[in-house]
Amino acid sequence: MADLIFGDLGLEIIKTLQSFSNTLLDLLFIIITNLGSELFYVAIVVVIFVAVDKKIGFRLTLYLLVTGLVVGILKGLVSWIRPYQAHPEEIKGIASADGFSFPSGHAQSSGAFWTGIYLHIRKLRENWAVPALIISGLMIFLVGLSRVYLGVHYPSDVIVGWIIGILITYALYKYEKQIVNEITTRLSLMWQVLSMIIVSVLVFAVYLSAMMLLDNDIINGDISNYIGLIIGVTTGFLLEEKYVGYEPPTRRIYQVAAAIVAMVVALGAYVALALIFPSSSDPLVYVLLRGARYLLLGFLLILGIPFLLNIVLSSKEKN
Repeated sequence: MADLIFGDLGLEIIKTLQSFSNTLLDLLFIIITNLGSELFYVAIVVVIFVAVDKKIGFRLTLYLLVTGLVVGILKGLVSWIRPYQAHPEEIKGIASADGFSFPSGHAQSSGAFWTGIYLHIRKLRENWAVPALIISGLMIFLVGLSRVYLGVHYPSDVIVGWIIGILITYALYKYEKQIVNEITTRLSLMWQVLSMIIVSVLVFAVYLSAMMLLDNDIINGDISNYIGLIIGVTTGFLLEEKYVGYEPPTRRIYQVAAAIVAMVVALGAYVALALIFPSSSDPLVYVLLRGARYLLLGFLLILGIPFLLNIVLSSKEKN
């Protein structure tokens, strides 16, 4: 089992990169690859949401979740084994990773996040556009390169991950206003929430059915976390906009305070929900429980934290 697209050439690229392996370079690429992790980006978007710009934070979250959902579906359906697992005699597993290889979730996440950052900076600060493009492009490239160097992805995994992250993010950014205007003018708030839930559940049901027909492992190809987060985050944001109306503080000290409160609450919610929704030996029960856990997590992050911050930070303090 070689590179899904490039075949043996993909293996040769990995081996060539790993021929330069040494302790310092290994450590450097492990650090870089962690800058492309979902946890890293979630932490950043939470801070942006509560301390900088709520709508940009929500959009970045949506870019990550939608592109992550696409990658999660492909991972499960293709079920391609990682290079260091398929070729242990040729490829070193400098780092380990769970799940399947194709496409790369790190490449998708970095492509989505940094493309979104660049597009919003270009719109808000035109004189920062070129530096933002260089930094974003460099981060996207380095995260992808690290995945190949570490032996956890083939080159085609990374390239397809980049394509999904960058192109879908650009499309969402470009057509967001038309999509939102169409939805808000045609549907009430209740139907907006219900439509999001129905569509998400249908996608999940079709995916699970396909996985079972292919006799693939529904746990390893699990996308319930993305489905849960998409439902929780989008419905939470719709309700927050109407009933909470949180706005990030303008003073630096309160921005820092908001970020700290948000991170503490987010971490506490993550740990608490993991305890409330334990694992299960039954695969279907496991994915359903995990989906419910992430749905509540997304809902608490987007609705609960702004509600709490509106109490903690008075209007006078925010102004």
